[in-house]
Order: sequence, then C-alpha cells, then structure tokens
Amino acid sequence: MTVPRDLFIQFIEQGLQKGLLPKDITRTLDGEYYLDPTFIQQTIVKHIEKEGKVTIEKLAKLLNIEQYVAAQVVEKSPDKTWTRVDDLIVTESFISSTTKHVQKELNKAGSLSIVSLSQSMKLPYNVLKLTLSAVQGYVQYPQLPDIIMTKAYVERGKTRVEEALSAIEEPCALFKYG
Repeated sequence: MTVPRDLFIQFIEQGLQKGLLPKDITRTLDGEYYLDPTFIQQTIVKHIEKEGKVTIEKLAKLLNIEQYVAAQVVEKSPDKTWTRVDDLIVTESFISSTTKHVQKELNKAGSLSIVSLSQSMKLPYNVLKLTLSAVQGYVQYPQLPDIIMTKAYVERGKTRVEEALSAIEEPCALFKYG
C-alpha cells in the first residue's frame, strides 16, 4: 500500500516544522515536489554547462522554484566555472567562443560598435565588455567609447586623410560657417 500524496506532504511539512528534516529542502512553486539542495545544484550546473548562456529566470522556471533560490545556488556553487553578470550566467567556453566570433568580425569589418554587437548577439553590454578584454589588437579611443577598431583600419583611415590633404593644391576651408 502506498502513502497517499496529501499524507506524504503533511509528513514532509511536519518534519520541516519540527526540525526533523533539513531546512534547505525547497518546495516547488506548484507544491507538487520537494527538492533537495544537491539535486537543485546538480541540475543547475548541468544546465549551465550544457547551454553556455542562461538566465537565473530560466533556471528557476526549469526547476519550478523561486528565482532567489536559483540565484543562491548559483552563487554558492563550489564548482563555479562561469561568470554571472546581473541575471545572466555565461561559461568560460561561451566567453571564449564569443571572443573568437568578435575577433573574426572585427578583422573582417575593421571596426565594430559594441552596442550594435550587443544587440545582434543578444548579450548585455557588460558581458561584451568582459569578452573584449580578451580580444587583442584593437584600438579604442575615449572620444568613441562604443567603437572598437583594428590598428590596420585606423592606419588606412589616417593614410586616406593624409593623401586627401596632400592632394589639395590651393587652400580650402575644412568647415563651412554659414
């Protein structure tokens, strides 16, 4: 004979109230299940490693638990091989592949807008800034904080301007005042 579901839930709740069960057992939002912290942690770690990029909200929905519980597990995880930026969690391998992608796009185009890149890749600006710290061989001017350029791109632009200025045979105004 099996124990009826309602009676089993009462056993669990009384065990929690009387201190007979550990306090860190988490009840799902629908009230159907009780989850052990080890199970929650293992599920979250597996999902993060599988996806490479995931939000706290998605992890909470996956396990049907409160977001703060998922956030606590992420923060306390001993085998943390990822980076958390706001609500987003990214693995080192995801950052590495993103760095390679950015490097490839930068070499192809010569310059990139970090904001445009952030929108096209659906990544927060802060994550891309973190990724860009690993990209080598680019120039970024304080006057254009959102634009990154290759050194070759900057040199080509400089050469074009110098050639255009040296080709001028008579004085001309660079700015028109009206």
